[in-house]
Amino acid sequence: GALGADEREDYFLPEDVRRSWDALMAATLAGAGPASAGLPRRQRGQGAALAAELLTRAATVVVTAATGDRGGPQRLDPVLMAGAVPAPILPAGSPLELERLPPFRARRAPAPAAPIAIAVESLRRSDPCRFRVWAECLVGEDEPAFTGERLRRALLRQRQLDQAALATLREAYPEAAEWLETHARGLARLRLGVRVSAFRDGPVARLDGVVREGALVRLVRFTLPEEEPLTSLDPHRRWNELIAARQFLRHPRAGVEQVAIDAWPLLGEPRTLTERALELPRDAARLDQASAALHARWRAWREAPTDVVSGYHCRGCAVADVCRVGRAR
Repeated sequence: GALGADEREDYFLPEDVRRSWDALMAATLAGAGPASAGLPRRQRGQGAALAAELLTRAATVVVTAATGDRGGPQRLDPVLMAGAVPAPILPAGSPLELERLPPFRARRAPAPAAPIAIAVESLRRSDPCRFRVWAECLVGEDEPAFTGERLRRALLRQRQLDQAALATLREAYPEAAEWLETHARGLARLRLGVRVSAFRDGPVARLDGVVREGALVRLVRFTLPEEEPLTSLDPHRRWNELIAARQFLRHPRAGVEQVAIDAWPLLGEPRTLTERALELPRDAARLDQASAALHARWRAWREAPTDVVSGYHCRGCAVADVCRVGRAR
């Protein structure tokens, strides 16, 4: 039952026993009859003895108080604030406090159009709120703080890992040097950062790595060491790998008969997530169902990419402060 800073409803108290803050404070300080006598005077923060004790807790005691709030000026405590002087002028805590910086002024311009090269997985997450995906495309991604995610991005910046690239990665990530050395041959076989278009001018399936073994193609995704691959890369839930597998299997000149989906935990061993490889015609219905759902989501995205739908998903949204939780238009 932890409550956040946005003061969600307190569901521990029934509606009929709740009281306003003003009434509660009045009953606490002044008492409201014999059944609610309020706090003793020594605990109400109004006694001179309490103020004297607070002021002598240390050799030097600094007492600060706000002179006002949104309701207007505040009356200072006559004992605690006796002989009060203005607060000293302190140096700026950040460049934002300096007047030399020009103030931010919002541009009055139409909202940017929805990006065309959107990821398949982003479209899957666009239900129920398409604004979230649209805003994430414009904001971009921050530099990751965790070493595993930085290593994954460094791998994907390569198209093929040769000896020079592996040596550079071992030097930049010494904690992964042994893993890079052990799996050098397997990593060198991968084509990294592969993009597969779902259809013409449509969303893109982003693959960390692809390796061909005769008529079998393996789709590889690097996962973080602390992740459970079947949770983050569930082949029954994600569209990304299913759409890519469909494109490989249906390509008339590719000669691909089977597609396997693999997870490769960073600093770990690769593992296959599909009990048996995807192939046609056995898995055609499953792949076509994912493609049809993607087409429907793509049409809705192109028609109204900035539609906002608020709900429980707002709690984990990275752009919730931009849309003001469902009030942006």
